Amino acid sequence: MHARRIHTPSGKKYSIPYGKKNQYILSVDRANLNRELLTAAEKYSNTRLYFGHKLMECNAKLGTLTINRSDQPPLEVTYDLIVGCDGAFSTVRKQFMRQTRFNYSHEYIPHGYMELTIPPRDGDFAMEPNYLHIWPRNTFMMIALPNMVITHRHAPLGHGNGACGKELAVVADTWRGLGGLMPAWRGAWRYPQPEPGVSPTWGVQGSTPRASSVLQS
Repeated sequence: MHARRIHTPSGKKYSIPYGKKNQYILSVDRANLNRELLTAAEKYSNTRLYFGHKLMECNAKLGTLTINRSDQPPLEVTYDLIVGCDGAFSTVRKQFMRQTRFNYSHEYIPHGYMELTIPPRDGDFAMEPNYLHIWPRNTFMMIALPNMVITHRHAPLGHGNGACGKELAVVADTWRGLGGLMPAWRGAWRYPQPEPGVSPTWGVQGSTPRASSVLQS
């Protein structure tokens, strides 16, 4: 993707390059990236990968880990160095909080996250594929990333979800009945009519409607 493609409420579009001419960023599928990283890690003789293992306890002073295995009894191991990279709800951090004193806070933002997919149109991308498409709207935004399978991963962010741009009329025609998952759809827009032909009630055919997910890092 060579630039951000900004979609304004009036339907006009403009681009903001990521860098100099011929410079770009990549839209990478996370599952494929994880597979590539695991394959690369397996090439190191001093690296071992374990699946079906869940960390239950961590003793920082002794360097011990208690691990629950899916098909075997719990395992206790000792290491010289422990690096906790287990995400927003880190078990390592929870264990550290029991054993030493440090300040910690956990705060949720009011926005959520939902993924949709824009299908191909006439066997090709529904929008220009070499851009990160962005619809900035009031307190939230919507983005669309190109996939290798000629679709766009459409990620609305915020209290409500909406779109603008004539090329997205296909989205409104295809995804009807999702209004219940989009509270205050019009209220999140600064303008009463986002774009002619774009319906305020969308749905996803052939899939189960889901509420927006919590953003975490």
